[in-house]
Amino acid sequence: MSEQTTKTIWHKATEEIFTTGEPLNDRVIAIIGHAFLDTLLERLMCKFLVDAKEAEELLGTESWGPLQSFSQRTKAAYCLGLISGDEYDDLKKINWIRNKLAHRLDYSFDDKTIAEKCYKLKLPRRAEWLLTLSDDRNLTRSHFRTATLILGFLLTARIPQAEHQRRKVPDELPLQPILDDRAKRAFDHWII
Repeated sequence: MSEQTTKTIWHKATEEIFTTGEPLNDRVIAIIGHAFLDTLLERLMCKFLVDAKEAEELLGTESWGPLQSFSQRTKAAYCLGLISGDEYDDLKKINWIRNKLAHRLDYSFDDKTIAEKCYKLKLPRRAEWLLTLSDDRNLTRSHFRTATLILGFLLTARIPQAEHQRRKVPDELPLQPILDDRAKRAFDHWII
């Protein structure tokens, strides 16, 4: 995992996504926001899973791993109880939006299917006051940015919780009592 602090990642992402200078291309906003959340998901998972190189291999922090994709990390975080249902749903929508914008040159936040998905993001509706802080005249893009910001806050807040609940490799169980008991039950079963 990268040595950058979560604070540095926050600063870089918010500076790029919420820049007040030259307006960013829709595609760039989607890709940066997605990468920001992906990094936070990776950190969340790293803090929860056992502190072993196998966890980093699973997450694909250095090379390919089964939980390297945003989609798989999102599912795993949800199934492990690390994120809420609304967070899970919005992360899935952000992944869908990012994929559409990254792989189709004719899509933007003005596209009907993208706009519909953005308006279905749950978290911006729970913090509508944040939408009023945006100087973005494109309401769809503003929903996406706001959802990214809220999810960033929530994932960052969940990282210390995950670390507190970090999984540990259990101690080895003594085999003799277990095997003796099972062997006795199996023997009793066959004798009767």
